Amino acid sequence: VMGGSGGGKAARGDQKKHFAPGDSVSVVLIGGDNAVAPNGTVTWVGGKKDSQVLAFGHPLFGSGPSNFPIADARVHTIVNSVQRSVKLSSPRHIQGTLIQDRQPAISARTDLTAPTIPVTTTIRAPDETFTPRTYNNLLAVDPSITGTFLASVLMSGLEEAAGDEVELTAKLHHEITLETSKGVRTVALDEEIGFPAGIVPAPIYRAGAVQLVSNALQNRFERGRVIEIRQEATVEYGVPVRRVAEVRLATADLRPGDLAALDVRLVHDRQPDQWRRVEVRIPDDVAGQKVLLRVAGSLSATPPQPLVKDADALLDAIVAAYPPRSLVVSVFSADEGLATERGRIDDLPGSILETLDPVSSTSRALRTKRASHRVVQTPASLMYGTQSLTIEVGPPRIEE
Repeated sequence: VMGGSGGGKAARGDQKKHFAPGDSVSVVLIGGDNAVAPNGTVTWVGGKKDSQVLAFGHPLFGSGPSNFPIADARVHTIVNSVQRSVKLSSPRHIQGTLIQDRQPAISARTDLTAPTIPVTTTIRAPDETFTPRTYNNLLAVDPSITGTFLASVLMSGLEEAAGDEVELTAKLHHEITLETSKGVRTVALDEEIGFPAGIVPAPIYRAGAVQLVSNALQNRFERGRVIEIRQEATVEYGVPVRRVAEVRLATADLRPGDLAALDVRLVHDRQPDQWRRVEVRIPDDVAGQKVLLRVAGSLSATPPQPLVKDADALLDAIVAAYPPRSLVVSVFSADEGLATERGRIDDLPGSILETLDPVSSTSRALRTKRASHRVVQTPASLMYGTQSLTIEVGPPRIEE
């Protein structure tokens, strides 16, 4: 763990009770097996029972009011540099809470205890000789960056399990226990992430679990509390990811109720193209209309959701996803409905839609198109990308 360029003395004894000027102090962003704890020097101690501490002489993030644990630290060595020397140190015992992160210094209180989130991460590597490893950590709680800490812990484990720059797939399972105004619940979330050339951060930082934790801690409805996180990752060689590159209509003269056959071209960067035929039924009430047919990989598609009315509904919307290895085939008709804060209204004439949709307001209703969906499993590949085409549906068939 690297610290600033100032001095700093190593803490002695089993557990330090008070800081003194010149001591080393760490801000514990991640504690445990994957510790991240920026280090600096105590510059002033005062207040009742020496409970007030100033340190660093510069900001940490410059984020103002904060709530991070602080610990006394042991400095192992100083890496000298003309440009910027740094200390290599380890946090020891939690001693209080960072309460202000300002330009001239950080301010801490040793009589306060900051909240943390216990995280257990189990990693299974593609190499059978790599024994599954479990990492135990504590994450500092901050609505804007705790999700980033969670991604960092997962990233560290994945890199240790599979550090080669080869094609990899990570299968993730998360169980996140959290509390909202409706009570305590445990959310289970399964994901798959493909890495074409080794483990890289970007897809992990966009993972659903990271978004779930960030939104649980702060959203437009309330501030929730994350109680515990348990996650497992299984890494396999190969990354069966294909992109939806083209869609062709294979059925002529479509009528209401018919099955529309679509030929879908799936491409891979280093493998031959594949063609996959999928079918979707044309709704019975679109005679004489133009309809939109859309084929999307499940990684690029989101299930339709009702309007979010509270924090729990928001979290449910984040968790909701199509199976990771599938194609989503959708039919969108020309007839529109109106989604309002009180629900969705379908089968409205255009004139009524225009009347009900507020145009001189910052709060707008959402236009929706009635649709039918079909999910087609593709066990061999993860799918992403979207392609659409518009067709005209003929009149109903006349039965003889």
